[in-house]
This record gives sequence, C-alpha cells and structure tokens, in this order.
Amino acid sequence: MKSQSEIVALVTIAVLTITLVSSAYFWGMPLIEKRQSSIKVERLRDMFDVYSFNSLPSKIENAVKGASNQLFSSPIDGIWKVNSSENYISFETIAKSTNIAVEHGWLSIFDSCNISNGKCERSEGIFGLDKFFCICARADREGEYFRISYKINFRNLTSDRETFEYRVESPLKSTSLKNLQISFSKKDKTNIIMIYFS
Repeated sequence: MKSQSEIVALVTIAVLTITLVSSAYFWGMPLIEKRQSSIKVERLRDMFDVYSFNSLPSKIENAVKGASNQLFSSPIDGIWKVNSSENYISFETIAKSTNIAVEHGWLSIFDSCNISNGKCERSEGIFGLDKFFCICARADREGEYFRISYKINFRNLTSDRETFEYRVESPLKSTSLKNLQISFSKKDKTNIIMIYFS
C-alpha cells in the first residue's frame, strides 16, 4: 500500500512537471520570439535613423563631407539592393512584428520624400536646407511574418546658381553581405557615393 502511494505521487509529480514545462514552452516561446522580433525591428529602424551617429545615413553623410571611407555593419540579416539607374540603396528583411504601418506602401521616414500612390519617389531638394537623400520604409504581410523594407533615395540639390547631383553606385546590385564600405568621389558636377560589400 505504501509503495503504491509513493508510485502514484511520483507519477502525479511527473505529470504535473511535464504539464507545467509544456505550457510554459507553448505560452512562453511565442512571447520570447515576439520580443526578439521587436528588438530586430528597433535595430532595423536604428540602422536608418538620420539622428544616430552609427546609422547608414550618417555614415554616408560623413563620407560625403570628406571623412574618408566609412564602414557600416548591419546587425541584421537581410538583402541589400543598390539600383544606380533609380539612384537608391535598399534593405529588406523578414520579421514577426513591425513598427511600420502594414500594407500602406512606402512611407516617408525622418525626411520628406514624395509619396504618390504608395511609391517612394525622389524629388529635388534645396541646397543648404534639405539632405541629399530621403528615406522611405514599408511593411507587407506575408503569412504570419512581415517583409520590412527601407530605402534611401538619393536626390539632386539645387541652389540659385547650380544643381548638385548625387549618385549611388556599387559593383554588386544585390547581396546578403553585412559589411558596407562607403566612399565618395566627384566627377565633374556629380557626387558619387560608392558602396562596396564584404
């Protein structure tokens, strides 16, 4: 009798332990994954924050201002695209959460880009007033995930007397490499921002 009650107690304890562990796993793991995704989304936003010293826009501005080659490392896995003909660099990743309005097309972030029909279009800026780039972001639902994209559009700046053209170029048009080296050169009146990936 005594040994039967000990066995029943052990089985009850084992069943309770398994139940608690499995419920903690099934309830806790989604919360942990969501928190990890929120951190990823915040890091992504910080990568394109014009007010952050270590962001890609700040590194590009430093290169243009003559601070030699600038290095930028992405803390997030994703796909970089450089489109020289449309004059932009973009980054795309997948996450379980987003801080960008979903299914609204491109939205202007930090600076004024022209948004028409959900498209992020570059417009000329005013020299001395505007930056030579503008930043857009978008989020699109894909099942239970979100495809989040950020785009830096480079634009011309005009003054009363002349126009300053800014162009982005890269030997690679699309890559998942995380390290970017940014250099700057001038050719006639065109300012060229070169992006090398490694």
